[in-house]
Amino acid sequence: MTLWSILVCGVLRLDLNADYGRLHELVNQHKTLREMLGHHLYDEDKKYVYQTLVENVNLLTPELLDKINQIIVAGGHALVKKGEGVLRGRCDSFVVETDVHFPTDINLLWDALRKAITLTAHWCERQQLSDWRQYSYNLRQLKRLMRSAQNKKRSVAKARQDKIDAQVTQAHQAYIDQARSHLDKIQTTLTKLAAIASTELLQMIEIEGYIKHAERQIDQIERRVIKGEVIPHEEKYSPYLSRTPNG
Repeated sequence: MTLWSILVCGVLRLDLNADYGRLHELVNQHKTLREMLGHHLYDEDKKYVYQTLVENVNLLTPELLDKINQIIVAGGHALVKKGEGVLRGRCDSFVVETDVHFPTDINLLWDALRKAITLTAHWCERQQLSDWRQYSYNLRQLKRLMRSAQNKKRSVAKARQDKIDAQVTQAHQAYIDQARSHLDKIQTTLTKLAAIASTELLQMIEIEGYIKHAERQIDQIERRVIKGEVIPHEEKYSPYLSRTPNG
């Protein structure tokens, strides 16, 4: 891959919070994106291999992208000579409704489990394994518990109570108990899938990554709500899960 294609694919993955499966489909099928990458409309010879995307695009981290942005901005300012007046710019903007939520341990746990359950269920479908036939129902139940925990927390905050009462604790405990149950089931399913689909190692690695995120959020919820600990800021959330819930 060229540096340009790595930059385009890396920005696309980070902005969409897309997994490599979705990125692989976009760079090989999306006409406008392929033209941006420098391929002609009928250039069918240039196809991106999944593993090549993973090994190269993974190098473009959010921190590296931020440094690239700073270099570009600095280069733009260098084009404007000093003493020629104030640098001005114009743009048109409008407000649209978005579905981006503020990252908290409650909804980040939902994000991680939603991805882990969905990816596992789709993998089961491909292998004709029935472990997650009702995964949509499982997600609805989990989301209902998440909403309950959020609502209890808001009611306490609104009342300005000094301590988290029993209802808040119970709601959070029910949420993380259900989350642990799903994680145990996912691990059991992955053991089965590893035996019948051992070649899909990347799928396994991706799901296990979301499992680790979920386990970390469960630990933080338990420490913060049940045990009353203060979680250090650097432990609070992963930058990859806080970008958008639709990734």
